[in-house]
Amino acid sequence: MRRPYVRHRTMVSLATFGEPVIRIGTSGFSYKDWVGPVYPETLAPRDRLSFYAREFSTVELNVTYYRIPSTRTVESWVRKTPDDFLFAVKAFRELTHEREEPQFAPFVASLQPMIEAGKLGCVLTQFPYSFHLLPQNRDYLKKAARWPGRPASGGRVSERCLGKPANF
Repeated sequence: MRRPYVRHRTMVSLATFGEPVIRIGTSGFSYKDWVGPVYPETLAPRDRLSFYAREFSTVELNVTYYRIPSTRTVESWVRKTPDDFLFAVKAFRELTHEREEPQFAPFVASLQPMIEAGKLGCVLTQFPYSFHLLPQNRDYLKKAARWPGRPASGGRVSERCLGKPANF
């Protein structure tokens, strides 16, 4: 029997649950083709996030999927945004695609300035199509839900691909 198509995308929310809030933002904020339509041509690239944060209260950072950002970079993102701004950070690809011995600590350490400032809204984990309904993948999600250094505010793993949500 063929398995139904399931999109393997899990969102781990690190924000405290309360009243639902809808935030509008984009996936990324620094694109060359936005110069003119979005950003003034005279705006320096280093000022794009501050400009963006005047209009939006959240952004998804995809850059964190490709490399772990330096603490200095994360500090800069935090400094350039208002106190109520939230980041949705895509998990580093080694944590979702190369799951043998995941090293959570370096990723978490890089995000510490964001965590301490209360600006980490969630970590998005996007698994490959090879991530099927198998016991070892369920075990991996349980392990990922307890990654070292995760803020104690609680969160939720939406396990659509596993059939039911699970709190951790």
